[in-house]
Amino acid sequence: MTPDETWIAETPAPTVCQQILAHRLRSRRLELGMKISDVAARLRFSSSKISRLETEERIAQVEDVHTLAGLYGFSGAETAELVQLAIGARQRSPFKDFHPASPERDYLELEVVARRVRAFDPNLVHGLLQLPSYTSEVLHGRGILEHQRILDSRAVRQRRLTGVSPLPIEFVVGEAALRMNTQDPTVMQDQIAHLLAVSTWPNVVLQVLPSSAGPAMGRLEGFNILESGKEGLADVVYVELLTRQLIIDERDQVSRYEDAFQSLSKQALTSEESRDFLESIQRQ
Repeated sequence: MTPDETWIAETPAPTVCQQILAHRLRSRRLELGMKISDVAARLRFSSSKISRLETEERIAQVEDVHTLAGLYGFSGAETAELVQLAIGARQRSPFKDFHPASPERDYLELEVVARRVRAFDPNLVHGLLQLPSYTSEVLHGRGILEHQRILDSRAVRQRRLTGVSPLPIEFVVGEAALRMNTQDPTVMQDQIAHLLAVSTWPNVVLQVLPSSAGPAMGRLEGFNILESGKEGLADVVYVELLTRQLIIDERDQVSRYEDAFQSLSKQALTSEESRDFLESIQRQ
């Protein structure tokens, strides 16, 4: 890895730092039985300021963290951790060069620290499992001519699938994604071969949802469920729509997507059947 890639893999990104800091501040306030208005009155802060800090709408200043930590009774070591989170929340995102816009960048930052990824896509192979030639074909079809930054981003992300602690991923892919028309037929041939290879990895569960299964969950759009591996970091769902992208962290809505994924997994072919299906496409 280059130094920048090591930073991406090992350093909590701004989105992650801000979410953990907000969680810790709110949790301690609630443990102490204090209302936002109580804190505001004691510190002569506005109530909206406290609320925005706890809901990640405002990035905390280091001096505000020290003040809140003193009121909440955090130890010196705990306060130092909170300060580092506040500093981290203001750092430049390691993915800014790859994806200048949010929420795509926020998703990538959260994926870095995810403990598990579960995903469904009826039309595309998941980015973590794409070959560069396949990615370029998809981007070209979307009218995106500058591919290199995205390809570099994918290469960094895919490193998490191998190594000492490989990222577990469970992916349900629609048959349409495996039969995508490409200008160069070898693109799909190579991608299918790659899927067959990674499907044997112990951290990868790959299932095919055949067209014969009928409309999946009322033509559900593709989505990613990121299971957090850090205290204070919520599980999230990332949904990419035609005109925008969404990051959903409300627990009840995340649960609905988890139920949907479980249902899709039951409808899909088993892992072994999916490999047979991929091999049958290869022979065609």
